[in-house]
Amino acid sequence: MPSNWEVTKIKHISAINQKLPFEEIDDNLEVSFLPMKLVEEESNVIHLTETKKYSEVKKGFTPMTDGDVIFAKITPCMENGKIATVHSLKNRIAFGSTEFHVFRCYKSVVNTYLFYYLVQSKTRQDAAQNMTGAVGQRRVPKQYLEELDIPIPPFSEQHRIVAKLEELFSELDKGVESLKTAQQQLKVYRQAVLKWAFEGLLTQFKDKDLKWHSFKLGEVIQSIDGDRGKNYPKKHEFLDAGHCLFLSTKNVREDRFVFEDNIFISKEKDDQLRGGKLHLNDVVITTRGTLGNVALYDERIKFKDVRINSGMLILRVKNQSILNNKYLMKFITSPIFYKQLKEKQSGTAQPQIPANVLKEIIIPVPHSIDEQNLIVSEIESRLSVCDKIEESIEHSLKQAEALRQSILKQAFEGKLVPQDPNDEPASVLLDRIKAEREQNQPAKKTKTSRAKKVMIPL
Repeated sequence: MPSNWEVTKIKHISAINQKLPFEEIDDNLEVSFLPMKLVEEESNVIHLTETKKYSEVKKGFTPMTDGDVIFAKITPCMENGKIATVHSLKNRIAFGSTEFHVFRCYKSVVNTYLFYYLVQSKTRQDAAQNMTGAVGQRRVPKQYLEELDIPIPPFSEQHRIVAKLEELFSELDKGVESLKTAQQQLKVYRQAVLKWAFEGLLTQFKDKDLKWHSFKLGEVIQSIDGDRGKNYPKKHEFLDAGHCLFLSTKNVREDRFVFEDNIFISKEKDDQLRGGKLHLNDVVITTRGTLGNVALYDERIKFKDVRINSGMLILRVKNQSILNNKYLMKFITSPIFYKQLKEKQSGTAQPQIPANVLKEIIIPVPHSIDEQNLIVSEIESRLSVCDKIEESIEHSLKQAEALRQSILKQAFEGKLVPQDPNDEPASVLLDRIKAEREQNQPAKKTKTSRAKKVMIPL
């Protein structure tokens, strides 16, 4: 660390969760309103699209003013980087979620410098290790943040660091935006491939007079529920290893099974259950939660005995000479399937795929199994190229994030911009802040009556 820098506690350079720096405020004053959803992750962007009267928010919300730095204290918002400087507020005032800590920097500390320090991955990772509270409601305590060490450069160097970070990140963000645009274009292309496939536009089969048929799914498949009766396994009957794999929705992803987190049941429990056991080449579809994830149980799956839980269905092709099960699976991932599903589900309160709705969906099927196989092959070929491009994009995004964190690390080690020997040392800056804090300590209140005045901030 440079010799003219100092390390201090955040409480020595910023107050946390203070009252507004104004006297009385008119109840009718319009102020900005900032719920958690209007703070973007990691980008220092807030959306000031909501306002309220002061009387509506003065109780039960967190106050802030122009120049403050907000820090989401609750999981997972903190880990995701909902941290930002606030500015351009209506009448210089905002109220927001009670899940924000609010930092108000003392003079000679640049608020954006503090923002960049807080938004670092390392700062957030360390804070996550010091959260308190129950699972799902864990929060970063104010006391932890007050005692957090922060390197402080001279005031002029803080400005130079912030300017350099914003210059570098502006270029980096342009690259990241281009990569994310490419990701979205890939998603559109994937859906287009699947749409073309079931409109007969993806292949040019040798038989130009090839006929297509339209079937209701119920005409060509059996829709099989799991056993939901009295013998359905209870929590204590689930095992980490055992005779029969008991599928959960987390085992089924789009177009594949994932066997990273498995539960099993014993042979005795398996024998008690009636429906819901997989046969080779069955298609499994999730019907609750994340809808429409689908996978094929074929010879590649290492588990011999497999049952589904109550959040999925087995789709079993009635006649393999009419419908190819891989063709069926690809159809279920297509926008043609989802368009029909949405139309038939209008007004449904809970997101789910009832078996009776599924049976009514129309599937276009080429008469030739060879054509179905060709369509599946063409889909897989094109989407395989998409997968490789997606992997490359993901790798580039990870590299960009690693570069961002490396730049921040250099910034707070004093290696990003050159030092100026003419800068006032940080030790003098901290002494001045200390004197300012002591001078601004509130005097003890005396019981004197005075007329209240209304102050509206300019």
